[in-house]
Amino acid sequence: MMKATMNHLEEVHAIFDVLHGRKEADLLMKNLNILDVHGETVYSGSLLIYHKRIVALNPDESIVKAKEVFDGQGLYAIPGLIDCHFHFESQLANPVALAEAMVPCGTTTIFAECLDILSSAGKDGIQAAKDLFHDYDKLPYRLFAFAPGKKTDASVTKAVLDMEPVIGLGEFEHFTYSAGDEDDFQKAAWVREKGGFINGHWGLTALPQMTLNYLPAIGVTNNHDVWNGDDIAKSIRYGFCTQIKFGVGSNEVIKTLIRAIVDRKFPTENFTLCCDNISIERLLKMGHMDWIVSLCAEMGLNPIKAIKMASLNAARYYHMDDQIGSLTPGRFADIVLTDSLSKINPLFVFKDGELIAKDKKLLKNADNDYSCMVTKGVAGLDDLTPQQLDLVLGQQVDVLLCHAPIPPQAVKAVYQHHIHLSGKNGLRQLLQSRTVKGHSRAMLGGSTNDGVPGLFRIAAKLLGLPFQRKAIIVSDAAIEIGFHRVVPPIPQPVLGRS
Repeated sequence: MMKATMNHLEEVHAIFDVLHGRKEADLLMKNLNILDVHGETVYSGSLLIYHKRIVALNPDESIVKAKEVFDGQGLYAIPGLIDCHFHFESQLANPVALAEAMVPCGTTTIFAECLDILSSAGKDGIQAAKDLFHDYDKLPYRLFAFAPGKKTDASVTKAVLDMEPVIGLGEFEHFTYSAGDEDDFQKAAWVREKGGFINGHWGLTALPQMTLNYLPAIGVTNNHDVWNGDDIAKSIRYGFCTQIKFGVGSNEVIKTLIRAIVDRKFPTENFTLCCDNISIERLLKMGHMDWIVSLCAEMGLNPIKAIKMASLNAARYYHMDDQIGSLTPGRFADIVLTDSLSKINPLFVFKDGELIAKDKKLLKNADNDYSCMVTKGVAGLDDLTPQQLDLVLGQQVDVLLCHAPIPPQAVKAVYQHHIHLSGKNGLRQLLQSRTVKGHSRAMLGGSTNDGVPGLFRIAAKLLGLPFQRKAIIVSDAAIEIGFHRVVPPIPQPVLGRS
């Protein structure tokens, strides 16, 4: 305790001396048009930075001294952008490689899910989390993470909750929490004891009234799974921080959400912005939070409010607005310089007052080694022929439906679905449309065309994988999938740098 007190004493003395010209600041940024996200105005000025943080707005330059002076040339200075919900480990890149594509887009902070990689790791999930998070503080972006709320055993979740930089519980399994699953009760209890956040998941208009009350009542305070204006309205009414996602869903869905905010005049204080899932290819081609903010402005949202949704609003929701989210004294010097507010063009990106990206190129990255996470791949679908997946009317087939481990009683209660197929080749089309060569399972993500939601893993008996036999009669309209126990997830390679 004494050591911490002495460090703070030294720090306040140093800041006092910097502001009185007795000690050098690290950086003086001049000739800026600074966005005040609190007052939603822009003013001409300068920023003084010491020990990673902003210590003064418009300091008296005849008094202060700085080791380095940066001429902003009249560019707009906006806070570093924040993605409030990002499956950062699902993008076929390790955290260091992700930085190459993401940080030059002006993103300096992400709030990250890690459930996909940890569920794929199975019994090795705890070690995978340790390997994933090691030296996270060396990354050129701020990383805050969530323990998996679904797809993993409760013991994995409990262990990950105690790790840094974990601040709460990730997405709940939307089928099981409504069935009274004991694992979900335990996970929620653990994070409540720690005082952490709980991430919601599911289009709100699809949830029964009981669940809509249950989730916020136990501590779920955000929802990123809105798909239309009615979802938004209900999300706001139930007190959720509503996270508008851009990486998942069609362009029309994204535009529908933004139009709803503009046309129905929802107060923008209710919203933050996120990508949810976005490929590295899309990051490189379209951008990240810079693209999201620009699209909001293009669709009629006030550009300053859009930037605020991707900075101060996110920081406030996560109770970190005293650290990030605005260009004010005491906050970390995470700064983006752009020549436009309506079309974000990150010419310079600073984190902790250090220039880390310029002209869409990363200047400094971590050297974290993730080779320990590389595992041997499992035989995939390379030997599968299209003819083996043909469906004939009246044919009986065996189907495997893989999902996360869930108690049998919950499965029996909620996993009865119809998946409509288009003609005899429907199952083949589903598999081929979601199969990545070399992966061990085919995936049907999002919603089927009859509106059944969720993420399903479907494969046939002929793949030689362990499965629960279920006889299915194919009709001209649909096949019915039902079963009474869950098959454990099939191991997959964990991607990293070899």
